[in-house]
Amino acid sequence: MLDFSAARVLTACLHRIPHPGGDAALMLSEQLLDNSAIAGLEAHLAKLFKPFNVIDRQAFTELEENKVYNDISRIFKDVQALVPSSSEIAEYLYKLSDDPAIPSGDFLVVYFQDVQLDDEMLDAIGLYKWEKKHAYGSIKAFQEW
Repeated sequence: MLDFSAARVLTACLHRIPHPGGDAALMLSEQLLDNSAIAGLEAHLAKLFKPFNVIDRQAFTELEENKVYNDISRIFKDVQALVPSSSEIAEYLYKLSDDPAIPSGDFLVVYFQDVQLDDEMLDAIGLYKWEKKHAYGSIKAFQEW
């Protein structure tokens, strides 16, 4: 079972991803979210996450060739790599998204501590794209973007 009920947000970074083919530029953050934004984010995410069973744990081969896997691995090795690594992930995913039906949105990378997977407490990294502000509108720091 995967359970976030005891999880804490250690840190997070927010980027703005524009609509593919539009005039807006990709906005990459140069800093981590501040403590008040982290507290608001943690409270918001706590409402969204419910424990669930992990049905299929697939082992992927050739992970070393996966760009996102490598960027995430850098963050696990050094949490200070979250800003540059999350920026690289945002750029990479933006370049892959050439479908005009994909709306713009905010891309959030969150480093969690104390996520429970079965009987083990682990760190985890969440990748989220929010396309509507009401998804987290009560978090003041996000409204300033």
